[in-house]
Amino acid sequence: MRSASYAILLLITLLGTFNLWHAWQRTAIPLAIHGTVERVEVRPEKHPGRDDVHLVTIDGRTWHLDPLVGKRLVRGDAVHKLAYDRTLETPRGTVQLEPSADVRGMLIVLPALLVLAIVMLWRRREPDATS
Repeated sequence: MRSASYAILLLITLLGTFNLWHAWQRTAIPLAIHGTVERVEVRPEKHPGRDDVHLVTIDGRTWHLDPLVGKRLVRGDAVHKLAYDRTLETPRGTVQLEPSADVRGMLIVLPALLVLAIVMLWRRREPDATS
């Protein structure tokens, strides 16, 4: 039974970390981007205009970017950015990159979820005082 609990904790950790990394990539901060924007596709989500998906193709590679980044790019733009730099250079100026609300929220929720899971595992290990 204990090994199943550890497997669940491991699964929570892996899925949470994957989700955080994916949200972090959408900010474009960890990406090295150099090339010409070939296409910007906007797909409306639950709150159109606010949480739309921006699929930006740069030199044949498609990136899923946060709306604050995707809205600033236009087909034909020559863009340049070093990995982990917080500025993206475009022909119309510099785009300042910041962690999104998704990333900031996950930085709170993920550690709290892990602490809760660890506490729950720890409590399961304690012997029952009535037996």
